[in-house]
Amino acid sequence: MRKSYVAAGVVGLALAGLWYAAGGTRTAAAANRVSAPVAHANLAVYFVHGPDAVDDRRVVTLPEALARGWAVVHETGSVNQLAVENRSPDHDLFVQSGDIVKGGRQDRLLAADLLVPPGSGPVAVPSHCVEQSRWAGRGQEPAGYFAASDKLVVGNALKLANANRDQSGVWANVRAEQEKLSQQLGAVVNAPASPTSLQLALESPAVLARVGEYRSALLAAGADRPGVVGVVFVVNGKVTSADVYGSNGLFRRAWPRLLEAAATEALADSAGDHPAPPSAREVERFLAQAEQPGQPDTAPADRAVNSAGRANRQFRGVDAIPFPELGVVVQREVVDSIQFGAPDAGLEVVREVVQPETAGQARQRAAIYRATQADTRAAIYAAPFDPVARPTRRGWTEGATPAAPADTAGNRLANTRVESGAAVVLEAKDPARNAVFHKSYIRK
Repeated sequence: MRKSYVAAGVVGLALAGLWYAAGGTRTAAAANRVSAPVAHANLAVYFVHGPDAVDDRRVVTLPEALARGWAVVHETGSVNQLAVENRSPDHDLFVQSGDIVKGGRQDRLLAADLLVPPGSGPVAVPSHCVEQSRWAGRGQEPAGYFAASDKLVVGNALKLANANRDQSGVWANVRAEQEKLSQQLGAVVNAPASPTSLQLALESPAVLARVGEYRSALLAAGADRPGVVGVVFVVNGKVTSADVYGSNGLFRRAWPRLLEAAATEALADSAGDHPAPPSAREVERFLAQAEQPGQPDTAPADRAVNSAGRANRQFRGVDAIPFPELGVVVQREVVDSIQFGAPDAGLEVVREVVQPETAGQARQRAAIYRATQADTRAAIYAAPFDPVARPTRRGWTEGATPAAPADTAGNRLANTRVESGAAVVLEAKDPARNAVFHKSYIRK
C-alpha cells in the first residue's frame, strides 16, 4: 500500500554545536529547525533548515566533476585506497564519505569526506571494495580509473562498516542488501556481469522501478525548499540516518542521491504495515543523544579452548588480525574462526595465490589457512601490524582493530567522529572557514 502524508508542526532542533558559522559556534536552537515529515510508504523525511555556513559557489561535487571531466579517481592497485585528482582550475572538489565509484578493478566505496583544492594532483582517499572477485576492467570500462559516481552507500549496517574501516563488514552487508532486495522484489538483483557488485545491483531495473515510486512521491519536497541544509530519514518508524551540509546549495546537489539511497534501504527493509513516523521532537531527541560521546556497545568475544589446548576465536565484526610471524595484517573475507597454535608454533599456509601488483603498491594476497572449519579463507594485505594486538596462547589480545588512517595530505577538511551508544556521528569541518562542511549521523 502506498501512503503519503504530512504531519503538522515545526520544532526547533536543540543541538548545541551542530553547526559552526564564521566567527564562532552557533547553536542549532538559534540557527536550525526541523520541519514536520513528508512520507511515502515506510519512509519519512524530515528537513533541517538553517543558514548557509559556507560559500558553495566554487565547490563541485564528485558526480558533477566526473561528468564534466574536472576530476579523476585513480585506481591504485590497493583495495583500501584510491587517489582523487581535482583538475578544475578554479573549483574545490567535494568528495563525500559513502560515494560509490564505478569501474576500476573493483567498484569501491569511499570512506572519508574530502575537500580537494583546484589543480591538486592525486590525493589519497580510503576506500572499501563493494565488489568481490573482479580484479580487471569490466566490459568496456577502464581498469585504471573510475568513470562515474552516481550512487551512495545503502543501509545503516553498511554505512557503519564503512565508517569503521571494516572491509569484511562491508562485504557481508553488500551481500545482505542484495539478498534483502531480491527477496522483496521476488527477483534476483545480482547482475550476471558481476554478481557481487553493489553498484550493478542498485542499477537493476527492478530496483530502479520500485525506488522510482519513492522518488516520485518525495523528490520535489526537498528540491526547491529555500534554507534547507539537511535531511533526517526514518524507515519503519525509526530514525536511521541524517546528513547536514554547510549550505542549501550543497544539500540540493546531494538530495537526489540521498533520497535514492534511503528509498533503497526502505525498500529492502519493508515489512508489511507502515508505522506512523515519530514526532519531530523524537527525532530531535535522537540527534541530540547522538551528539553525546559515550562508550560504544560491544559484544563480548567468543572464546573456547579445544582438547588440543589450542584457542579459537569466533570472528564477529573483527576484520583486522595482525600476524607478526608473517609481518602482515589479515583482513577477513569469509572467516568463521581461525585456530591458533602456541605463540612459537607459527602458522601453516596451505595454499597461496598472489595477485598481480606493481612496484611500490601494497601486496594483495588470497590465502587458505588451517582452521577449525575446512576451506576458511582470508584476504591478506601487506601492512604494518599492531604489536599490542597479536595472537597469544589464549587466542587473541584485545584491541585488535588497527586505528583508522589519518586524514590525507591535500584534504582541506578535518574528519572527526563522535560515537554514542545509539549512533556514530561523522563530522567534516573546514578549519579555514571555521565551518562544518558535512555531518553524517548513522544509527547503530
